[in-house]
Amino acid sequence: MDSNLPKGWIEISFTELLDVQGGTQPPKSTFIYVPKKDYIRLLQIRDFGEKPHPTFIPFRTQLKTCTKEDILIARYGASLGRIVTGMEGAYNVALAKVVIPEEINKKFVYHLLRSEIFQRPILANERSAQDGFNKDDLERIQIPLPPLPEQQRIVEKLDALMTRINNSKERLEKIPTLLKNFRQSVLADAVNGELTKEWREENDNITEAKTKTNKKERKNILDDKVDDYELFELPAKWNWKTISDISDVKGGKRIPKGHQLVSYDTGLPYIKAGDLKKGTVIKDKLEFLLPETQKIIKRYIVSKGDVYITNVGAKIGDAGVIPDDMDGANLTENALKMCNLDGVINLYLSIWLQSPIAQRFIQKTILSAAQGKLALGRVEVFPIPLPPIQEQNEIVRKVEELFHFADSIEARYQKAKAWFDKLPQAILAKAFRGELVPQDESDEPASELLKRIQQEKHTISKQPKTIALKAKRRKSYKIDEDEELRMVAEG
Repeated sequence: MDSNLPKGWIEISFTELLDVQGGTQPPKSTFIYVPKKDYIRLLQIRDFGEKPHPTFIPFRTQLKTCTKEDILIARYGASLGRIVTGMEGAYNVALAKVVIPEEINKKFVYHLLRSEIFQRPILANERSAQDGFNKDDLERIQIPLPPLPEQQRIVEKLDALMTRINNSKERLEKIPTLLKNFRQSVLADAVNGELTKEWREENDNITEAKTKTNKKERKNILDDKVDDYELFELPAKWNWKTISDISDVKGGKRIPKGHQLVSYDTGLPYIKAGDLKKGTVIKDKLEFLLPETQKIIKRYIVSKGDVYITNVGAKIGDAGVIPDDMDGANLTENALKMCNLDGVINLYLSIWLQSPIAQRFIQKTILSAAQGKLALGRVEVFPIPLPPIQEQNEIVRKVEELFHFADSIEARYQKAKAWFDKLPQAILAKAFRGELVPQDESDEPASELLKRIQQEKHTISKQPKTIALKAKRRKSYKIDEDEELRMVAEG
């Protein structure tokens, strides 16, 4: 830490000023999950998150407890170093309470522990994440101590700034939802005719899209499905068709038994359902076939420009277009392709399948299926509102233009979010360099404050009862680390 501190400040080790008190881990057999008389809330690190799991244990004087004003430090694992406060109860061994002298501003300590001054050395300790930090680790951490009045000024300024930052971040976090709703609205307007309403008024000489004759006998299939799908009235020269009217629907193929995919590039990509995202094929986790495997399933390939839809799994109904560089790749059995398109352009078909209207239709289709699967036969009779080809092209152009606008907003959001994510630490660093609030020469120096605190500790240590209590606290904190971890795992 930079020792070039303002006049009246001092730099000391963590343990010169503060202490910590480890928690207790009662047996899991004593846990209950509703409040009860003579029981106390057991505080675990997850209770300070978005999904707390209230647990209660019998109250005993041996338990280590905290108030809402106390500050706790997470001692283990992924949450190591996390600073939490605002709850009362008995805290477990995965948490340690910070013991703060009465003369020190608690909120000052809270902000200090959240800063890089404390977080960096704690997280840099390779042993800490697994075994938890100990007092030797804390003793090596140097912290700044300003005069007490300045502590109060720093806290007031930090509280005001952090409130403003949090309010701004809350407003900022609404942007992804707004963008999602915007894109969904664009897709809906694209396929119900609203997006190109003015365009049609200026282009009334267009003709209806022509499609091939149904290869399968499905007379009046859309008439039968009007109630199921809630088909709506279309603009002039638009028609309801089925997917089999405008394409051939074909399935993929699973890997033959005894064969497996490889991670290295054999030139024979195999597209899994998880690779089909964001309207295209994501190649980050693409896997490949060996030549002998591809020879067995060589008929189940896709061509560039084919439209895909996933038909099983958590992401059922995801749709998009096969990109040029995936031409000839093999397709998973968990997706279908629409090929040999007639009377429709692939990007419009993809827009329709991704639209909230089509997605509602898909969910109804899935719910009516016995196994919750989007079977090939059901996709063949799936409806599509078909505009004239010229209008399809205009729809695609407008959607791409509006999505490009949304993407630019999202990029600006990501930059703003990254800036706001870094801002709290930048402000904390400034605060603990003495640059956030002005110094007052009339403030009592921190060195005098520390002398009083140490003198009080010395006086208390001479009291026999307190000696025993402090020895007991040290013992509870120095509990065998392996035993603590075992208790956490069991509890």
